[in-house]
Parts: sequence; structure tokens; C-alpha cells
Amino acid sequence: MSPSTTSFHADRLRITRGWVATVIVSLAVTASFVAAGPAEAAPKAKKTSIAVSSIVAQKGGPIVAGSKITISGTTSSNLVGKKLTVEIRKGTKWLDFAGTATVTKKKSFTITSKAAEVGSVKYRVVFKGSKSLKASKTARSALVWKWFNLVDQTVVEHQEVLGWNRPHETTGVTVAGVSYGRQLAGSSRSNRVSSSDFNLSYKCRSFTTKVGLTDSSASGTTGTFDVYLDGNATTGSQKSVALGAVNTIALDATGVFRIRLQHQANGTKDAFPAWPQAKVLCKGQP
Repeated sequence: MSPSTTSFHADRLRITRGWVATVIVSLAVTASFVAAGPAEAAPKAKKTSIAVSSIVAQKGGPIVAGSKITISGTTSSNLVGKKLTVEIRKGTKWLDFAGTATVTKKKSFTITSKAAEVGSVKYRVVFKGSKSLKASKTARSALVWKWFNLVDQTVVEHQEVLGWNRPHETTGVTVAGVSYGRQLAGSSRSNRVSSSDFNLSYKCRSFTTKVGLTDSSASGTTGTFDVYLDGNATTGSQKSVALGAVNTIALDATGVFRIRLQHQANGTKDAFPAWPQAKVLCKGQP
């Protein structure tokens, strides 16, 4: 065999071996890809839902700022056992607020929280989400009432007879041995009547006050206290109280625009009528 023939056969053998190696590598890569399969996509988080059915005062009656409230509702089944939280709307922002609950097996929840602000207040129940569950939230409004002290309100009209003082702000009063601090009080003698008027602006539902003569009044004196709602006396709106005693006037103030506090002393001795804790329950600043 000639040298040229020998070289030809050697080149052909090398080409064949190279082709076989390439095929083997290609098959190995293919087999590896088939064995591994395409990368699996991460599972999508599932939707969740919350529905608030009620927001009520824990002790019944109107919701009053500072008192406990109960927020109740239901959720989707995938939230059973999950934690819910509460937020409150202040201005344009939602802020974390008191109260949490765990969803029961019946897909229900009851959250104990606190009434805050005044007027129509929005509360929101929130599930913050997880890797497998989407976050969800729902809001509901509640009407919140608040007690406003009359001593903090503006006197819009008043009457004073012969210099005896109408109900006005004092730095502190003591009635029947109890000190009440800053309150409304005045003075009177010989049945001279004095009064102060305050606007409620149709925003209130209740009025309450204690009435009595301050401990600095003359011995043996008594005082008569009257409350007028838009100029009208009602059942329970008048109380006569002797020195050393205290009484209470509580009235329905629904639909009332203006309230008048009026007092007078019975007898010829100086007396100082006081209205400790005079306040109105309103859905906004009167």
C-alpha cells in the first residue's frame, strides 16, 4: 500500500471517530434534558376574601369613643386559622389599630377593638398575605359618638340678674364634699335667675349633669336647677337641691339645637349653684 493510501485511511478514521464522539455528547445532553424536564413554575398565590358584617358597641347601645367595640364577619375558607388585624382611617391614611383575631373553623371572626375619633369612622379588617395566599382587606364605617364637656363650649347667650353670676367656667368646685375641678358654676340669692345657653347644633343625643350647691354656699340654702331644650322644659329637667346634697339631670337631646342651663337660689342667703360634669353625647363638635 502506498503512503498516500495509508494517509487517506487514517484521515477517514479520525473523521469517523470525531463524528461518533459528537453524536454521543449530543445524545447525552438530550437525555439529560429529558430527564430533568422543563423548570416548574412557582405556584400562584390563591385569592382570599373578607366580609365585615357588623361593628357594634360591646355593651350595646351607641358606639362611644373610648369604649370597646366588636367587629364581626366571615372569610373565605382558605383563611381558616389565619390571623386578621384592624386598621383605622385617619385623614387619607390607614393606620394600624388595636385588635386581632384568628379565623374560626366556621370561617368567622370576632375582633375586640376600641372606638376612636367621632362621627362616621372607617375601620378595615386585613389579612396581610403569605407566599401561598394573597392579601385581602375590607372596610366598614361605624357612627362613633363622643362626650363633650359643656365647660369647653361657647356660651352663645346668657342672663344675669343684679350681678349674680350665670353658669360659667370656674377653676374648680366642691359639692357635698367632692371636688370636681374645672366645671360650670354661678351664684344667686333671693330667687334671682341666671342662665347660659349653648348650641348643640342637632348633633347630640344625650345630656347629663350633676347639680348641687357648692360647699361655700350659706347654711340652709337650696337651689333650683332647670334645663331647657330649645326653650322647652321636659320631664326630669328640673331639680331642687339642698346644700350638702347632689342630684342628676339626664335628658334626651335628640334633635335639639340649643340647650339652656338655668339656676336660682331659694332664700335670702348667698348660694353658689354648680353643674359638675355637665356634658353632651354628640356625633361631632357641637
